[in-house]
Parts: sequence; structure tokens; C-alpha cells
Amino acid sequence: MFVDAATLEEIEACAVDAVRRAGRLLTQRFGTALEVKFKDKDETDPVTDVDNESQAIIQHAVSRQFPGHLFVGEEDEGGDEELVPDFVWVVDPLDGTKNFLNGLPVYACSVGVLFRGIPVVAAIHVPWPGKIDGILFHARKGAGTYCESEPVVICDVGEPGLARLTTLPGMFRNVFSVKKPLHGKLGEVRNTGSIAYDLAMTARGVLQYTVAGNPRIWDIAAGVLLVQEAGGTVMVASGFGSGGGSIDWRPMGEIMPSLRSGQTTVADLKRWSEPVIFGSSKLVDFVTRNLKFRHRFKVWLNRVFGLRFF
Repeated sequence: MFVDAATLEEIEACAVDAVRRAGRLLTQRFGTALEVKFKDKDETDPVTDVDNESQAIIQHAVSRQFPGHLFVGEEDEGGDEELVPDFVWVVDPLDGTKNFLNGLPVYACSVGVLFRGIPVVAAIHVPWPGKIDGILFHARKGAGTYCESEPVVICDVGEPGLARLTTLPGMFRNVFSVKKPLHGKLGEVRNTGSIAYDLAMTARGVLQYTVAGNPRIWDIAAGVLLVQEAGGTVMVASGFGSGGGSIDWRPMGEIMPSLRSGQTTVADLKRWSEPVIFGSSKLVDFVTRNLKFRHRFKVWLNRVFGLRFF
């Protein structure tokens, strides 16, 4: 084991406590007046005072207990040239800000801890009916996934169930086309507006599988481990295959295989974004074998990002 069990337990305990306190703040502030700013000139990407307060709670806990670890939050400003050490805490203090702003109780507070790019600890808080303070999912590598104190298990099926829930991104049809075996078999489709929430629900078996078309690292850093430790599989698109729009998929061990401690920068982490699929091993295998990239998506990626393998 590359990190001793006692260290992982200590990190998990810190993550659970910090996320629980941040989640309690979100619950208390839900439905109240918020200060809102926008990260873009078109005012499509809001950030609120509660995003910042939630992140501050988690950052304070990390800096106090693990001062040598790097903290990367979605709401960070600056520090992009800082080099990444072995341990990185990747935080989305409020995933689903638009839902939160508009009074829809579908959101999450998410913390994923990476060791040399590999997810080793995860904690995600979500609101839940009948639970004043919501519920908290957590995992550490090799120890399973839990909702509070109860173990959770992924939905283990071979093909998508038509009446079972699936989460697909809004741009799914623009990015992917499906092969014949998957026609009409995507499942009962939902789009919640919070990838971290989706992945907690996938780990618990509420959702049969989730496709994230353009996630950022803070969207999935915790959810990857929750799904894996619940018995699931995570596959990431690593490029186009040999024919047409076919996709090369690889199991996600490291989120960023190129990450090198002391060489990779925070900016590199923030730029990461690749299509990812989460679910049971058999189901993910079936879906990935029957998905293709649309040609215009390939051309767009080449033009905008200059991705050489596309």
C-alpha cells in the first residue's frame, strides 16, 4: 500500500468532519438571501457567498491538520503556478450552485483527496428528505463506500434497465452517437445539474450509470472513489480509436496519468477535462462498447484545444 492505513484513516476523518460542517452550512443557508457574483461576462457561471464560506470551512480544517498538503478549490483565485505535492485535496464546496440559487435542493459539497493523482479518500454531502443535516457519503481506498455508517453497493446489472435512472449530460447528443445495441436502451434519463450529486447516487445504486461529458477535476475527484469502492468501474475517454468516431476508453486509476509530484502545476489540474462513465463493470463495458464521438465534436476539440490524439 502506497499510503499506510493509519494515515488514510486520519485523512478520511478530517474530510468527513470538514464536509459535514460545510454541508450543515449549506443546509442552513438554503432558501436564504445570497450574495451572487459571476465568473464570466455572460453571467452564466454564478458563485455565491455560501460557496466561499463552505470552501473556507474545509480549507481551514485541511491547513490546520495537514499543512503540507495542497488545497485546490473550485473557487480559488491565483496560485496556478504552484507545484503539486504528493497529497492534493480537490474541493467543490457547492456543486450545483444554480440549483441552490433557484431553490432546487439538488446539490453537493465534495472533497476528494489524491495521492500522486490517485483518489484515496472521498467525502460528499447531499441534502436528503427527512434528514435535517442531509447525508454524507465517504470512502477511503480499500475500505468500501458508506452512506453515514451503512455500506453502499453499486447497481450491478449487465445492460441499462429501461425503467432505471441514468444521468446523461445535456450535450450528450451533440457529443456522442450510439451504436445499434444501445439504441433505445439508455435508460430513464435525468440531468440533475450536479455531477458530484450524481456520483453519490450512482455509488448508492439510485442511478444505474452516469456519463459526465465535460467534467472538471473537482466535479469527480470524490465521486470516482465512491463509485470504485462501492464495487463500480470508472472509464475515461483517452482519445479516438482506429476507426471513425470510435473511442479508446481506459480504466481510471489515476485521474491524471501525467501528474508528477513537484512538476505538475495547479493550472494543469484545473485544465483537466475528459468524458467519463461511472457504473457497474458489466454495464460500463456495455455502454462504452456502444458509444462513438460525433465527427463534429472531434473537429471542435481539435480547433479549440489542439488535442493531438483527436
